[in-house]
Amino acid sequence: MTIRETGNGFADYLLGYVDGSNRDYPIHTFGMKSNPYGAFFVNDSFKISSQVTVELGLRWDYWFAKSLIRGAGGTFDEKSGKAVAGLNDKGQVDLTAQPVSQFLAKATAGQWVPASDLHIPAGLFQPSGYVSPRLGVAWRPLKSGDLVVRAGYGIFTSSYRGNITASQIIAPPYWTYEAQSWSPAQLQRWETAWPVSSDSFVASSIGGAAYNVKPMKDHEWNLSVQKTLPFNTAVTVSYVGSKANGLVVDNSLNNVAPGLYTDLQAAKPYPVFGSIDLYKNTGSNHYNSGQLKVERRFSKGLSFMFSYAYSKNISDGGGDSIWSTPTPFAPAGYNRGRASYDHTHILATNAVWEVPFGRGRRVGANMNPVANTLIGGWEFSGIYLYNSGDPLTFGSPGATLGNGWGTRPNLVGDPSVANPNSGLWFNKNAFATPGPYLFGNSGIGILDGPSSHIVNLALMKKFVFMESRYLQFRWEAFNALNHVNLGNPNTTIGQSSTGKIFDAGDARVMQIALKLVF
Repeated sequence: MTIRETGNGFADYLLGYVDGSNRDYPIHTFGMKSNPYGAFFVNDSFKISSQVTVELGLRWDYWFAKSLIRGAGGTFDEKSGKAVAGLNDKGQVDLTAQPVSQFLAKATAGQWVPASDLHIPAGLFQPSGYVSPRLGVAWRPLKSGDLVVRAGYGIFTSSYRGNITASQIIAPPYWTYEAQSWSPAQLQRWETAWPVSSDSFVASSIGGAAYNVKPMKDHEWNLSVQKTLPFNTAVTVSYVGSKANGLVVDNSLNNVAPGLYTDLQAAKPYPVFGSIDLYKNTGSNHYNSGQLKVERRFSKGLSFMFSYAYSKNISDGGGDSIWSTPTPFAPAGYNRGRASYDHTHILATNAVWEVPFGRGRRVGANMNPVANTLIGGWEFSGIYLYNSGDPLTFGSPGATLGNGWGTRPNLVGDPSVANPNSGLWFNKNAFATPGPYLFGNSGIGILDGPSSHIVNLALMKKFVFMESRYLQFRWEAFNALNHVNLGNPNTTIGQSSTGKIFDAGDARVMQIALKLVF
């Protein structure tokens, strides 16, 4: 149960007030019985001239009709306002599929219909597919061939994030969990939240994909210029972008606009139901980046790679993740902002160096075997990884909108501080709680959390005692410099811990290993 009525969580607990409560029931085997998929791809390469090559491709993906184990699945039809029951191989609703099904079906009669009544496929999935083109071009503008310009574009499809079409059993008549919510004005106590009788149902919830949900489609493109440099090294400068519309997102349907309600459940558009989570193609995501890469192929005992990306990743309408439910009745732009995985700066570099001492190396090629065992044949490698911080989004405590939902705070000042640290990462006085039933004006991801610096090192040597047989020694150190990589601060305002950080990444870890190869 979620507790929040007086504005103080502990006080609400002592008084027994709740603003939400869930309950569910025993469940047996369920899920997808069959999920047929087919694809076809054709590709060809055209050498236009000695300096220009074009790659053309075409891919076809198709997701055929699915079937559920014993037909036990459910979805929701917005037009009729009813739950939709899947059908078994005989085209029937099998009320023996789950222990609770017969009781739930009787108690919710009139709230659900068989899929066939609405001309929906028995497996609650409408077959669909895409034709996706691919294009690639490589151009060598100089006769020397050491400068290459490449460009590419393609549409890439993917199936459904999460397990939304395989496990969509949350709907009457097969199985459900029940969810209720109350406004602060109702002062609902936990003791009377549910009926005493175990076969009485209050508000069945629904969670599943819309029957006509489609696979996600992502448009991706890039343009790069690569130049060969001395010492077996090459540099590549690239622009990389992508755009995805119609991402599968959890849409919470059974909600009302912010306000004061004396009976919140009765005010909902589908009052006989609890929560209704319908996964539909409503999210979007846009990514743009400039990238730099310098790479040396292994030569004369040394290789290295340096890469850097400066990027921006924006999601809208829940496109950040399938679990990111957009806030209903929000003002325009409220659900748009930096994706949770957006890192403005990403840098990675690595190197492998064969120490040039020992037999077969540049120094000491004829070294004494004993000396070679001690100081010859060593190899050193390292990796450095840097990410700028996670985007921070701030929240106000409690369901202040009056409809069971909370909001972000108002931004009333500069959230940055001169020296952010674990004791205070941001200016908590830059935020204020909005008035009752009002949305806050602070955006999504308006400040960065702590960045991450990681150095991993390794030292390795092979002790060869027979041809193709050797003993390998490895010493490895992860986060070798023991840098403290702080976690994210508490971004809920109005609390004693607001702005403080209480966790960090792993400290230095070292390991030593021996491996016998024979």
